[in-house]
Amino acid sequence: MRLLTYTANDTYGHITGDMLLKKVSDTLKNVVTKDAPVGQVGGEEFSIILRDFSLSQVNTIAEKIRSDIEHLDIVANDNTQIVKILSL
Repeated sequence: MRLLTYTANDTYGHITGDMLLKKVSDTLKNVVTKDAPVGQVGGEEFSIILRDFSLSQVNTIAEKIRSDIEHLDIVANDNTQIVKILSL
């Protein structure tokens, strides 16, 4: 999964970008089970290992991640609502 945090960093500063990463990380950990480790593999990239999951389960998890991140409330210092863009 890739998140475009560099725009948040450039526009609103690294504190906002870091807050975005933290909220996304917390969301991922809440969506997946202990059997699916989550890790940050780059500045704005996360990986989830989904071994022994059916395609249907993977699709359900991906949709839950997308939906939960879409509904995250992330506001910059100037009270601007941050738009989240991600690829799965």
